[in-house]
Amino acid sequence: MIHTAQLRSRSHLIIAAALALVGLAGLACDEDHGGDYPEVDCSTADVKSFAEMTVWGSCTSCHSSALSGSSRQSAPEGVDFDSFEAAMAQADHAAAEVAEDEMPPGGGLSEDAKNELYAWARCGTPQ
Repeated sequence: MIHTAQLRSRSHLIIAAALALVGLAGLACDEDHGGDYPEVDCSTADVKSFAEMTVWGSCTSCHSSALSGSSRQSAPEGVDFDSFEAAMAQADHAAAEVAEDEMPPGGGLSEDAKNELYAWARCGTPQ
């Protein structure tokens, strides 16, 4: 027969194990986004809505759902920035790629464009 104290102890172990797994899953998620990018103080940042952002013009020449095959210039299918939903799904990954100078190929984004993307990705990806 299991006593109440033993049940509490087992429950605490199960809860601790579950929290540890959730923490590990969070770490894996961050790694899947391609790394890190600058922190942003969202209380003072000028965070533009998706529709207001100018950086997308540099992205959608390759990352557009209207493009296919070689016209995407090696951009993976499905990694697009021509709709809010698609851009939001890739926000962290895109910001990390820009911060690591992986995107756009050959550089070319101004610091203002980079900061626009970092703020949007860090501060809630407003539509």
